[in-house]
This record gives sequence, C-alpha cells and structure tokens, in this order.
Amino acid sequence: MQFVPVSYPENGKNSGRMFTISGSVIIKLISPKRRTSPSLCRRCFILNFPVLEVFKSYQCRWLNVKMLKILAPLLASFQMVRSFLRCTPGRSEDCEIEICGDNLSYFNFDGFSLENIVLSNPSKVANVCLDVNSMERFIQRGKIGSRALLLLGGLSSVIRCLELSEYVIEALAHAEPPCSLPIFDGLTILKVSSTWSNTLCSGPLMELLNSAPALEKLIFTTLIDDVNYEESNSLPTNFSSNLKVVEFRLFKGRASEIQLVKFLLHNLSRLEQLVITKFLGDTQVEVENQLLMLPRSSSRVSIVFL
Repeated sequence: MQFVPVSYPENGKNSGRMFTISGSVIIKLISPKRRTSPSLCRRCFILNFPVLEVFKSYQCRWLNVKMLKILAPLLASFQMVRSFLRCTPGRSEDCEIEICGDNLSYFNFDGFSLENIVLSNPSKVANVCLDVNSMERFIQRGKIGSRALLLLGGLSSVIRCLELSEYVIEALAHAEPPCSLPIFDGLTILKVSSTWSNTLCSGPLMELLNSAPALEKLIFTTLIDDVNYEESNSLPTNFSSNLKVVEFRLFKGRASEIQLVKFLLHNLSRLEQLVITKFLGDTQVEVENQLLMLPRSSSRVSIVFL
C-alpha cells in the first residue's frame, strides 16, 4: 500500500477540476493555504481513483470547493477527520460530498461541520462514525441534526456498528424540521463518545436506543462525568430486552459511575456482561467489590474487569 500526498491546484478559473491517480494508495490531501477571491470558487472538485481502497483527509481545509465528488469504484473506507469544505472564505455555506462507488463499507466523518453527504450506493456501509468539532456546532445544531438524519436514514437498514458523539445524538433530536429517527433494524453495536459530559438517560439517547430493536452491545468510549437521571426511569422496552453487553472503555469508580452501573443492572433483564476495559486509579479492588454487591435483574450477568 502506497502513501501519496496530493495538493490540488489553486487556479480556480474553471468551474470544475478533475485529476486521476491509479494504483493501490492511501491519499493524503493538502489544501491551499492562501485565501482566494470568491469569484474563483470551484463549484465542483472531482477526484477519480480507479483502484483506491482507503481515502483519508486529516486536518484538511478544502477551500473554495462547493462540491467534492469522489469517483472510486473500489473504495472501502472513507475517513474525513478534522476537515471542512469552504466555498467562500469567512462564510459558512452548504457544501456537498458525493462518493461514487459500490464497495464502501466504512464511513467516518469527524469534521468542523457536517456537509451534505451523498452516497451513490450505500448498500454495504455497515460501519459508521459521526462527530462534529466546531465552535459553531450549537448554532448549527438544527441543520447538523437534519443532515445526520438524512444520512443515517439512507443507511438505517445496513448499519451494523454505529459510533456517535453525544453532540450528534443531541442534534438528531433537534433537527429542523423535526423528524422521527429511522428504525435501525440491523444495528447490533452502538458506541457513544464525547469530549464533554454524557447524560446516559437523556431523551435523545433513549430515543436512539429505542430505534435499535436488535441492539446487543452498548459501548461508552469515554469517561462518564455527569450522570443525570431518575432512578425510577426505565429504559425503552426493545433496548432493555435485547441488550447483552455494556462496556465502559474508561472507568474511575466515582459515585456517579457506580450509580449508573446500578441503574443498568436493575433495568437490563437479559444482560450477560458488564465490561470495564480500563480502570483509571488505584482503587480497582474496592470498586470491583462494590459493583459485585449491586442487585441485578439478570441472573446470568457477569461483571468483568479487563
């Protein structure tokens, strides 16, 4: 596998640009650094990769690009991380990313805004990761929620593993115009990640869990800080009846975390494993004993420290 850096041309006199790279490569794209006149804005930038399998754009500024179109029939993995499209300097606009290919199975978008995403053939996209890391994300929450719903709605029947930041989950509930979540019939693994405090039993997350009747594993990939729930709350029927594994990738054993575990053990009647992948601190034995003493509604659940 070859690594190829590519810089797209800064001359924007034509409305569209297209270049082709052949060979089994991973692409790193470098956008122009200087500002250009809005009149030079490229309406469409086309990348043609006949045999490309992995596309990565990391911290890339796609300046003066209104639409990014990727022609890659063999593309299996698309990853755009900390990147953004901007057609007019200094202005937030509606931009679009179109991926044309029949082999895409992994889609990861972690950008400063959520662009309009068009997938020509989403039938194999089983693994999806979405996050937004912009200071404007709260202002744009309605628009981002609407775009996320549109994307996930087209993938709802094929997604098997979904990772969402807490912000995207909240944005889904505030989409403009309001729209119900699709039913994720085949979703078996849900990962929740965040760089700020999580609320397990918030309405948006509960709605998402209730839209995944086949969900078997729930993973919290970051520390849970502020847990805000009523102990009388119950989880959605489909969620509580099917979930088999809950995993905490990071765990400190704080009082709020232990209350959260207590809540889960009480509500999940078919839970088989509660897994703590990495314990942070020097009180693991004490915390483990606390958790083992908690009442549980499932007779076969085990608490595992890895």
